[in-house]
Amino acid sequence: MTQVEASAAATYRSLLRHTNGALAVSQRRVGRGAVEVAAEGCHVRLSDGRSLLDFGGYGVSFFGHRHPAIVAAVAEQLGVLTTSTRLVANTVTATFVDELKASVARSDLTRIWLGLNGSDVVELALKLAARVAGRPRMLCLERSFHGKTMAALSVSASRNDEIPGYRRPTAIAPTLESLERELAVGDVAALIFEPIQGEGGVHEVDLAFLASASDALHAAGAFFISDEIQVGFGRCGPISIAVEYGLECDAVLFGKALGGGVLPLAALIASASLFQPATKDAWFHTTTFSGHPLCVAAGLAALRVLPSLRELVPAIDSRVGNALARVRLSSPDVCDVRGRGALWGIELRDAAIAARTVADLADAGLLVSPCVAAPAVLRLFPPACASDDEIDTAMEIMFDVLSAASAAGRGRRVKEEVDDVGS
Repeated sequence: MTQVEASAAATYRSLLRHTNGALAVSQRRVGRGAVEVAAEGCHVRLSDGRSLLDFGGYGVSFFGHRHPAIVAAVAEQLGVLTTSTRLVANTVTATFVDELKASVARSDLTRIWLGLNGSDVVELALKLAARVAGRPRMLCLERSFHGKTMAALSVSASRNDEIPGYRRPTAIAPTLESLERELAVGDVAALIFEPIQGEGGVHEVDLAFLASASDALHAAGAFFISDEIQVGFGRCGPISIAVEYGLECDAVLFGKALGGGVLPLAALIASASLFQPATKDAWFHTTTFSGHPLCVAAGLAALRVLPSLRELVPAIDSRVGNALARVRLSSPDVCDVRGRGALWGIELRDAAIAARTVADLADAGLLVSPCVAAPAVLRLFPPACASDDEIDTAMEIMFDVLSAASAAGRGRRVKEEVDDVGS
């Protein structure tokens, strides 16, 4: 065993013993025992010398890895102010919220709160809605997924059964009848929705339903919250899909790509009426790292780079969509292909095939993301910086892997590998 191989093996032993062992096994399987050591643009370099195209990353790397303008902005901020006292304001945060507000371009969405991840802003949105409406219950949609904290699970139709005795959310079908039936009870504070459900398998929610839902919720004194943590900020075209559609939402939630793929950052941008508890009470909802200067510097640079990258999304949509249509025809394992912009889902016959295909694609040089809440679906997150050649290479890998002979015999199940590594 070489020194590099020994170092990678030691990394996995440490992770297996001291962190999430099942995740470490999955990572070891996808990396074939290698670890990631560097990344730039669309490529991730592994310890064994291989370079993989990164069309995974769960939506973070829309700008690609280490975008030079974003890295430079963080480096500059690192030289002057690295963290905030939280007792005195800082200019970089004020500049960022000004420019984010301007980019969303809805005159009534004027209040912004900053966190580090999607669950941060989901938590605040629900907390604000419950306080202002004076009611306890939240609605979500079938196939929804809004995070893994306790409050986020309470509005996620998937995976909230992992905690014994935890109440299931009120997940409705996307029909006006189902919504009106729940509103008639009189205890609903808000409906939170994803205009395109990512973890749920890449499904667009019907626009006519969303427009009617907004009217019904507001007539009932409830709020309408658009979770665009995965699909907004340019990935599917608009900065905010809900705003682009003309939906009268009371808040839009951003995350994942908001920090430019360099640092963690999330944002809630809300109406004054929804945000009023936090306006009146300085300590209604605060966190130590809200408005962290380094993260905000990354977000500000990302905002300024974003217009040029958004121009590339329609071409990505066309190139990827056409290629995946060919993939669908090539393999009996592929049941459906759907997506928009730089987010695509490939639905396979079952979850076992999907899990094995993730590893097979990585072996062939392409990283994709599985869907936690729809395990038979693979997601592709092509970075906006991907060249035509890089997209074509990724699509050829996808075609070759999925058009190969039956996937039934590929690989071994993760449990078997857990036993191997554990021994």
